[in-house]
Amino acid sequence: MKVNKFNIRVYAFIIKGQSILISDEKGSGHYFTKFPGGGLELEEGLKEGLERELQEELNLSFEVGDLVHITESFIQSKLRPSEQVIAVYYLANSSDIDFVEDGSVPENADQLEEYEVFKWVPLRDIKPEMLTFESDKQALKVLLDTLNA
Repeated sequence: MKVNKFNIRVYAFIIKGQSILISDEKGSGHYFTKFPGGGLELEEGLKEGLERELQEELNLSFEVGDLVHITESFIQSKLRPSEQVIAVYYLANSSDIDFVEDGSVPENADQLEEYEVFKWVPLRDIKPEMLTFESDKQALKVLLDTLNA
């Protein structure tokens, strides 16, 4: 399928102690594991869009910090093959981050149209292959290299 539009995504690396937050989700008939965040809306700046996404997903206010990574290679969307994904990753923090607890995939997940649960993964254990999207895999490598530098 020919790509005919851009899809700009904004994501957060949310770190608590020595763990990072990821999300297990189902939507549009697909299961995926990704970092918190989502699509940028029209007339929205990158940080503003990420703050909105995090508020929607986690029901918490976040301070978006340093830019960590922007996709530099062509990535075709897994969910919308006619779109090219451009993803931007920031560090983000919230004074209420301790309230985000590990969730578990619902027992009836196969019957649900969509769900989203968050879990903390130790930084020493997270691997690119745990994530669904190529942009997340690339960004995680950059984050880990930055943290280990």
